[in-house]
Amino acid sequence: MKDRFLREIDYIRISVTDRCNFRCRYCMPVQGVGFIPHDQILRFEEIIRIGRLLPRIGIKHIKITGGEPLVRKGICSLINDLKALEGIEQVTLTTNGYLLEQAAEKLKAAGIDVVNVSVDTVNRENFTKICRKDGLMEVLRGIDTAQKLGIALKVNTVVSGNSALVELLDVLDFFSRKGITVRFIELMPIGIAERTRVTNADLFNLIKRHHPDITKDDFRSNGPARYYQFGDGKRVGFISAVHDMFCSSCNRVRLTAEGVIKPCLASTLSYNIKRLLRSGAGDAELERALKQAVFHKPVSHHFNNRRKTETRVMSTIGG
Repeated sequence: MKDRFLREIDYIRISVTDRCNFRCRYCMPVQGVGFIPHDQILRFEEIIRIGRLLPRIGIKHIKITGGEPLVRKGICSLINDLKALEGIEQVTLTTNGYLLEQAAEKLKAAGIDVVNVSVDTVNRENFTKICRKDGLMEVLRGIDTAQKLGIALKVNTVVSGNSALVELLDVLDFFSRKGITVRFIELMPIGIAERTRVTNADLFNLIKRHHPDITKDDFRSNGPARYYQFGDGKRVGFISAVHDMFCSSCNRVRLTAEGVIKPCLASTLSYNIKRLLRSGAGDAELERALKQAVFHKPVSHHFNNRRKTETRVMSTIGG
């Protein structure tokens, strides 16, 4: 299905919880977080029902997010059930990695296609400052365990005004040696996060000085990352929503943990699907609502106008 600006929407990010075992400085305040009551979170059977309808409107790629999705009991069973749906081509997961070591075997058995792990630094002291938890060693063990099991991995690294470029380069070199692609994501002014002053362009120039063999790569994933390749064939990706906006080719919508479709992360526009689910709506009515949400996707965000249109923290929206 295409939206009103003729973008083909084939990808949905489904948040399964607003809970998280980290309190990353750009995502959640350390205290005063008002979590969604459990009975207001979408049940797995409700997510599966929506999942069955997604291929009818052309959505065939699903990413499971949070909060931290691995804190939700039974998450691997949900992934297994989503993978079994006719028309769903790929189910992936984004995680902070803290529980990945324990979950890796079940994720592998469930058929997960890719796991994206968020790692902003490989400096343990700075990791603890960013995440407000001394968890780097657990995250690295989880990555190693998943890699040994043959799970496809990517590392997501946030580029913010507090990022030290040299530490970002360390992240790239550390995971490249493991054969894992790193994608650098510009921090977006959502919730408590502020517009970043450090750009992916700054980082790219530093990488090019250290790796002059870097060249543009035509490889594309489901999302908006633009990839580059090194002489040894390894890749690095850049997701630059603020300084190199990709809205004209955006192919995604989001389903929050409390059952609201957000056609655009930065917009307050939303469609309450849970209300329909719990009021006895039939599949045809649900499908019409999903189509309406996709069709009315906004043309773009307004980060470059320094307007913060979405004030909720990322964990309540879905990372």
